[in-house]
Amino acid sequence: MRVKIELMGDREVSRLIKELARKAGVVGDDFADYAAKIAQRSAMREVQPFGDRKAAQALGEAAIWRSLHNTFKIVPNNYRGNDTMTGMSAARQAHQAARNSRGRVGHVRLNRPKIKYQLFQQYGATVIAKVGKAKGGFSNNSKRLGTRIPAWVKRHADSAGRVTRRKGVRGVEWSFDNEQKHTRHSWVLGQGKLDALLNKQNKMLYNSFKGKLRRAGIMV
Repeated sequence: MRVKIELMGDREVSRLIKELARKAGVVGDDFADYAAKIAQRSAMREVQPFGDRKAAQALGEAAIWRSLHNTFKIVPNNYRGNDTMTGMSAARQAHQAARNSRGRVGHVRLNRPKIKYQLFQQYGATVIAKVGKAKGGFSNNSKRLGTRIPAWVKRHADSAGRVTRRKGVRGVEWSFDNEQKHTRHSWVLGQGKLDALLNKQNKMLYNSFKGKLRRAGIMV
């Protein structure tokens, strides 16, 4: 199961929003592009870790380090015992086995496997590098839309999902296909939460156009 968004042009929005869009010079296919830009940014922000600033990245990384510390017992690099993890593959298997249904290790495990500090850091770096991947599933094609995507999310945009623009009989249509399967869970995003977000699309468009006109010095 994937999480998807389908967006069309200005046929389904209120007359008031159409009028604001006309005043702002955003009509026809441009309207569909503008709506897709707002939907992209909103959906990306609502995926765990919430937001798109450095603080959100820091929260995601901190959660991973907590899980890893709960999974392994770290020993010094000069530890001479023969009861430590050996290699990235073994560390990955132990971590995967310890994770709960939410992908976390929520408490310190009994009899944690020992791991040398250097290997712990090396494995941790590979997991940390995945922070923002679920968000990246909505972030492809951001250059075409003109959406500002932070670097820690954008690094995943080409591999985590597809965002496509096509011209149909009803005008321009945008499709967002987040290929990260865990986004279907409500604790990451979930289709229900995404649908509720898109139900607010008209309000977001209304506020956005009002702001755009105010900045241009046009009374609304």
